[in-house]
Amino acid sequence: MLARAYLRLGAIVDAYDAAEEALYFSPRYGAFKAPTPAEVERLRRLSSAALAARRDAVRAGDLLRGRASNVVYVVDDAARKHAIGADEAVQRCGYAPGTVQVVPDALLAELETGAEARPC
Repeated sequence: MLARAYLRLGAIVDAYDAAEEALYFSPRYGAFKAPTPAEVERLRRLSSAALAARRDAVRAGDLLRGRASNVVYVVDDAARKHAIGADEAVQRCGYAPGTVQVVPDALLAELETGAEARPC
């Protein structure tokens, strides 16, 4: 399964996305083999494991952005997220391109929100 392979490679966001996509599409297409309840449960566990692994990898100073928003957050020492602004604001502050990590929205939802931070 694709999600399991991504997880083994350390591609946590890809593993999460693959598991969530499989869960979403599995009951919708009758032309394919319908997943057994055990397969659906395994996908749910894999999705949770990928999210937990990514959450454990969040460190102070990380710049994170969810998939559904253009808002970038910085993580503090207490694992709280502080909104900085849009991607453009972060680039104007001198952060290197690629510094912002795109993470599942579910991960951002789990982080406690701190006060809004100044971008620079």
